[in-house]
Amino acid sequence: MLDPLKRLFGKEDPHKKKIYMVQPSILYHTSTERKCKSYLKDYFDAGKIHTPLDFRRKPRSFFEQLIAESDIIVGVIVKDVYTYPVWQDLEYAQSLRKPFFTLRVVKMGIRKVDLFLLEGIVDFEKLTWEETQLLYMEIQKKQAGFPLLFGRPPEY
Repeated sequence: MLDPLKRLFGKEDPHKKKIYMVQPSILYHTSTERKCKSYLKDYFDAGKIHTPLDFRRKPRSFFEQLIAESDIIVGVIVKDVYTYPVWQDLEYAQSLRKPFFTLRVVKMGIRKVDLFLLEGIVDFEKLTWEETQLLYMEIQKKQAGFPLLFGRPPEY
């Protein structure tokens, strides 16, 4: 018999895969993030997909433990570059010999993105922390001001 309280309090189905998805912070709470999660749930028959934002202000050791307990680790990339947190977590997953993937997000016009799931770390540039911050600023500049006021959709 199903227990409705388990669903309310976040108990995960033990038969579903546990996925940890690390992504650029500019994707948090966007339609792109929702598309990525939906795609991964369907592809891997996964339960809940955890992201770093689910656990704000936790130490690095907490995330390392979460990665170790996950069945699959997925790093999301935009503009064909690995942001610093993404490649750090994927390399950690690799050191644990965990299955890990790169989910490449490609913008295909206004409000349309295509997703490509690739095994492992692909040969794209890995940004430093400073380069990652510059990338975020570049994307945010395009979304600020006039376009934001008049309904231009966000880049991702």
